[in-house]
Amino acid sequence: MPPARYQGPIFCPRVGTAGPRGANHFGASIAHMKSTTLKAISLVSLAAAGATMLASCAAITEGLADAHAVTYRVALEGPSTAALENFEYWGKPQRSAPAETVKSSLQGAGDPQNAAVGGVWSVETIVNAKETARLSATPPKGTVATCLIVVDGGTEIARETGAPGAAVTCQAVTPAFSRK
Repeated sequence: MPPARYQGPIFCPRVGTAGPRGANHFGASIAHMKSTTLKAISLVSLAAAGATMLASCAAITEGLADAHAVTYRVALEGPSTAALENFEYWGKPQRSAPAETVKSSLQGAGDPQNAAVGGVWSVETIVNAKETARLSATPPKGTVATCLIVVDGGTEIARETGAPGAAVTCQAVTPAFSRK
């Protein structure tokens, strides 16, 4: 067998040194790459799990926040008390849900909770303590609308009356709960 001929140094990524051609440093390099890849995958998985846990905590915190039962009412007086052109309020359907603006055109059909009784429209929702409760309504032409926000079935926190046929808006910050 002829003697091995030296062909110059090669770079070995594993140890960062040069070695003779033909030296087998690739096994070590592949093992190192596999180890590094597994560590990277583990870190990404851990980060994703952490983000999911934080999002879950935010949802739990939202569900545990102090909240009020809020009733939005609109009373109509005038020639047409059977419908509202526009009805918009801030709230959430259940305690754990995020709050949102709900827009509607109430024509007396659909959800019985929204049906007018004697020209009074009423919707119940949930608003966290120290958040702004908002209601906006537009009556038919020539009809006057008065909006009202009631907290926990009895405390009125806002009342406004608009001009005939004009939109009316009520808003107020819901009270904080007292800590004893």
